[in-house]
Formats: sequence, structure tokens, C-alpha cells
Amino acid sequence: RYSRCAKASIEIYKEKQKSIVNGFIDQDIDFMEDITPASIREIISRYRETHTNNGAWKLYTYIRTFLRWYWNEHDLDHCPITKVDPPKVNVTPKRGITREEIDKILKAIKEISYFPERDTVVIMLLADTGLVLKPQKQLEITWRVWMT
Repeated sequence: RYSRCAKASIEIYKEKQKSIVNGFIDQDIDFMEDITPASIREIISRYRETHTNNGAWKLYTYIRTFLRWYWNEHDLDHCPITKVDPPKVNVTPKRGITREEIDKILKAIKEISYFPERDTVVIMLLADTGLVLKPQKQLEITWRVWMT
């Protein structure tokens, strides 16, 4: 079944597997069938002591993915993760770009771009649809705009 997973996903699961397994071992759980909703909540609670709620939510998703796979693979009746609610995730909206910032970028494009029409269309597409560039590209564009 690994063929359907991205290589990076597999590496993340391998990395998180250690902390999950250690969490069960710390609770004297030696067999998969001994895992309970309470033991899963305990692992997430301990993880939350040193990580953010978003990190705890990611750990929950790793545990959920693994346990669902295991229970399906071994045709067991009930997976304990179904009785564990996911941790709350902190969602903070990011500030959008202002019309003045867009105008400044468009002005800079006209002055420094070899392909101003193309670049203007790309910036307008991003602005109109709410799409964002990768942070490196945002910094590069911002740096160029502020330096002109």
C-alpha cells in the first residue's frame, strides 16, 4: 500500500511512529488490541504539553491514519480512534495584500520586468483569486518592489 503514499509522507510517519509507540509503551501497552481511546487521549495530552494545538492535531491524524490502516488490515471489529475527538486547531487568518501594495507591485513590474504583460496577468490572477505564492517568492517580489 505504500505505493499510494508520497515519499515525504512515509518519512513523516516513520518519524512520528517513534513518539507514538513510546507513548503506548509508557502506558504499558504491549499489543495493538490493548490500545484504548483513553490511551490515545493520554498520548495527545502529553504531546500537547510541549507542542502547539496544531502539532497535537497533526499527531492525532498520524495516529488515526495508522490505527485505521491496522484495524482494516487485520479485520478487527472496532478501532479505538473512532471515540477520540481531534484536538482543536488554532486558525488565524493571514493578512491579505492591500490594493496599494498591488499597485506598487504592478508599477515595479512595468519598470523592471522583461515580460510586463505576463507578470501583470500573474499578479492580477493571484490578487483576484486569493492564491498565494510560496514565501520565498513573496519575499523576492517584495524585496524587488521596495528596492525600486
